[in-house]
Amino acid sequence: MQVGDSVGLGSQRAELVGDQVIGVTAHDQDGYLVAQLRDSQLILLEYDSRNQLRFSRPLNTFLRETEPKNYGEITLPLPMLVQRGHLYIAWGSRLLEIGPSLSAATPPLLPTSGVGPKVTELPRQITGLIGSPAHASPCMVITCDMGAQLIYPLSRTIAPQAFAQGLENPQVCFLRSGHIIAVGSGVLQVYRSIHGKLELEYAESMSEEACQVVASPDCGCFAVLYYNGDIEVFGTTGE
Repeated sequence: MQVGDSVGLGSQRAELVGDQVIGVTAHDQDGYLVAQLRDSQLILLEYDSRNQLRFSRPLNTFLRETEPKNYGEITLPLPMLVQRGHLYIAWGSRLLEIGPSLSAATPPLLPTSGVGPKVTELPRQITGLIGSPAHASPCMVITCDMGAQLIYPLSRTIAPQAFAQGLENPQVCFLRSGHIIAVGSGVLQVYRSIHGKLELEYAESMSEEACQVVASPDCGCFAVLYYNGDIEVFGTTGE
């Protein structure tokens, strides 16, 4: 498959042609990054907080170097996340890590030509990348079409941990309290990460199917949004 071919969107398909924004993420300086298709070329653009373009660079070179025979369908919008100066992009079942820095001293995020990204292969299609709160140790949740993983990309000692197993297209959020919430397949799960070890604290069945979970500014509260339009607020204990 080449950039510009049709890309899977669950049960839908879309032709990626022309100038289209297919992904966007804030970065840990001031500004944001945009992934755009331009004449079948995948371009990464960085804008500052005043919407002024800082730089643009094609990603096709890096994607060709990592392209397997079959990496599965690609999630759109393209899951993207910047954490501690590293850009993470989900491309099918592969997680691309591109660095090294977004600091003012080295404005280009992408490495020079010929240096490809670090690539991690997952067994399932990646559907989302969720970064930990700024005050916490840098980690992220990778959600997939089935289940999720908690990873510490900058740690060489903490192994990835699978969770939300059996949950189809789980939605996940971090709480300031240190909890991780997962909803999907009619189930709500509350996890706690302590020193890099993830444990299930609580689980319950839900009467309605949830479409999203959102952390509250309050330390231990979160809201679950349902497909029928309802919103329910929950709280965790032990704050």
